[in-house]
Amino acid sequence: MVTRFVHAKIRPGKLSEMKRFYNDEVLLTLQQTPGCLYACLIQSLDDPDDLISCTLWDTQEHARGYEESGIYTSLLQKARDLLQSSTEWRVQLAKELKLEYTPVQEEPMVRSYRTATSAEIGEISEVLSSPMYVRLTSMKVEHERTEEFKRIYEAEIVPVLRGVPGCRYAFLVESADEGEAISVTIWDSKEHADAYEQSGIFDELVEKLRPTFSQVFQWKMKLAEEAQAATVTSEDLTVKPYQVVTGKQLR
Repeated sequence: MVTRFVHAKIRPGKLSEMKRFYNDEVLLTLQQTPGCLYACLIQSLDDPDDLISCTLWDTQEHARGYEESGIYTSLLQKARDLLQSSTEWRVQLAKELKLEYTPVQEEPMVRSYRTATSAEIGEISEVLSSPMYVRLTSMKVEHERTEEFKRIYEAEIVPVLRGVPGCRYAFLVESADEGEAISVTIWDSKEHADAYEQSGIFDELVEKLRPTFSQVFQWKMKLAEEAQAATVTSEDLTVKPYQVVTGKQLR
């Protein structure tokens, strides 16, 4: 199974319109697209204009075929008026030797990941069918320790999460090219996820995985410990909270 994340920013106040567009256009189109098993739209709790479309696919070939078919591009064009424009400008020299400034349209970021641990589409779609809290924890892993990382996650992380109040589901996705893994956990509420992190269990689970992290991240963690920092943040391990806006099982 393949998980595909499309990360985009919408214009302020456009959430209701985007939800309507997602239900009427995106879900209807994906339901007719071979290999698409499930789709949902999640909203960042840190930035209400920050959205991710999460789709689950039977195979990488199905996900790639969808994008190469032009269907994704067509949906993107229909949603243009709902998306934020880029603040970046491209500078070029015109034929008259005058500088021209052309706005650059910011494209949503698309990333595809393999599902690295056992995950049943029925179970995922069931827990995401009602308002839920989704927590995405992104980690950078040493390439040669990827299999060890997955074994630890399956054998030591998932069993603990199953016993944490409010945690409904957990699975791991990975990018083979970038050495990135994302732990997707689904919760009954934000309060349950906050209680989990404040209990110290999250820190304990990070310690179990620490030996497999990239050397850069381990170095950053060591510096933070020596400085007696209360928390560690870096580009190698990030935790982002989201809530489900809408979603549907398609197969």
